[in-house]
Amino acid sequence: MKKERLKNKLIICFGAGKIFELRKYFWAEEDLCGRILAVIDNDINKHGKQIEVAGRSFQVRSFNELIHLKEDHDFVIMVTSAAFDEIYKQIKASPELKDVEVVDGRYAIQHRKDYLASYSNIFQGSRTDVGENGENMTVSILAYNRAELTVRLLASIEEFMPEYKGEILIGDNGSDQEEYRILERKLQRMKLAWRVLKFDRHYPIPIGKNMTNRECKTEWIFQLDNDMYLTGNPVLKMNQDISQLGCSIWGLPYYNARVRRVVNYGSNLEFVFDESGNKKLTCLNDMQFCEGRDMWEPMLCTYTSGGASLMRKDFFMKMNGYDEKIFVNEDIEFIYRANMQGFKVGNMGIKCLVHDHKLLEGELGKRYEAIRFDEMRIRESKKYLKEKYGFEFL
Repeated sequence: MKKERLKNKLIICFGAGKIFELRKYFWAEEDLCGRILAVIDNDINKHGKQIEVAGRSFQVRSFNELIHLKEDHDFVIMVTSAAFDEIYKQIKASPELKDVEVVDGRYAIQHRKDYLASYSNIFQGSRTDVGENGENMTVSILAYNRAELTVRLLASIEEFMPEYKGEILIGDNGSDQEEYRILERKLQRMKLAWRVLKFDRHYPIPIGKNMTNRECKTEWIFQLDNDMYLTGNPVLKMNQDISQLGCSIWGLPYYNARVRRVVNYGSNLEFVFDESGNKKLTCLNDMQFCEGRDMWEPMLCTYTSGGASLMRKDFFMKMNGYDEKIFVNEDIEFIYRANMQGFKVGNMGIKCLVHDHKLLEGELGKRYEAIRFDEMRIRESKKYLKEKYGFEFL
């Protein structure tokens, strides 16, 4: 929908989360604030919350209140949420709303058309790929306890990449002995090439990933978090996309089991400013994804999650790896430096991964979560990043 057409209708904003909050200025810039009838959200924790937009105050309402609004008003629903597909289905399943026009607001308020990069064939034959069966690629995995997740990932590599000729390199980040034995039993049964780097203790993730990636012996590093698993073989598409765009680092889209949608797809870094004018770096929500596709053309972007990325080892070494003085946002900081140094960032055109960061019960699970999300170290990291760059990382 063209923004000009929005000016002729009342607008319901469906979604009061990050996209809406970071793009409040859009409504004033486009002179649309006066057209907003209500703000709706499915999160019951937001219901009743007051939101200020260009001098107007709105109380976040529920989906049922949206139905009641239809009795007295004619409006268009503008979805300002990354969960467009789910919200669209919810709206169209309601008899009272089935004729209401629904538009994906991200394309307007985030100017998504600006992020779709063209591609060409000028790189074909000029870049070394990962090899016909991945012989030029190492699957790099940092593991700390949660052995059942690492075993699941390894089993998926065996299932979907049975002809894989590269190496699987696991950095064991100080796992308990029993957890390591579970992993070791799985490795002993595998026919694929593997190697384990057993660290003397647990290290923060940036240090652990650096220690693992630096030991890779191949030209390409396929870096995966151990709570990922494959649902297809990406090797052929990796080679095609490398040839097409020639990037040194790539993100691979994956289905996120927690939010139940595909993420790490067409993502970008962007600066936002709070009401006091403070500059902050954030990762934009991903582009709308058509679940019916498994492959598509690659694209350029400016961000990729460190949980599922493919990169040249020489690129990683030129970047000096992840900043080892931080505890969180290591992938955002890493990819920001890559952009600032002029490296091209690509997004692979294939859906073949699932991220399932399930919480493990018991003492090991609690200990993992306590270490991974240590509030004091997170605060120290954010302070360090602000001192390093002069702006905050969201």
